[in-house]
Amino acid sequence: DPDKCIGCYACYNVCPEDAIKIEDVQNKRRYGTLHAQCLVCKECEKVCPQEAIEIAPGFELLSFLLNEPLWEFDIPMQKCSECGDYFNPKPFCEHLEKKISEKKAEEVLEDLNLPFKPYTTCSACKRKKLAQAVAEVAHPALKRMK
Repeated sequence: DPDKCIGCYACYNVCPEDAIKIEDVQNKRRYGTLHAQCLVCKECEKVCPQEAIEIAPGFELLSFLLNEPLWEFDIPMQKCSECGDYFNPKPFCEHLEKKISEKKAEEVLEDLNLPFKPYTTCSACKRKKLAQAVAEVAHPALKRMK
């Protein structure tokens, strides 16, 4: 069910036959199935935290015969608040933000005084921001040079 999928990669990571295909296209992440490789082991169905996968009997004949993925749905990507690059599925970032607020982890994040929001910043910008923060602590003169 594309409406339930948050793009967490759990199904992709657990598939023993590499039958789940994912590709980034512009500002979307495309999900598909290579039916010729699927063993119907249902590991993807079991591991999905959103219960978005239900393995139905049968398969897509054209995908099987052509040995090409059947692209089933696209998920929009989150845009980095720092550099503007797309980096993670937006529903996954929203899910993470919701879980953080449900568990009152916002307070922990505030105590850490991170120079970025973990769910809206790409890993490259996170590294850059952390390196800048560490450098400023280690060399206070750098802070004045900004």
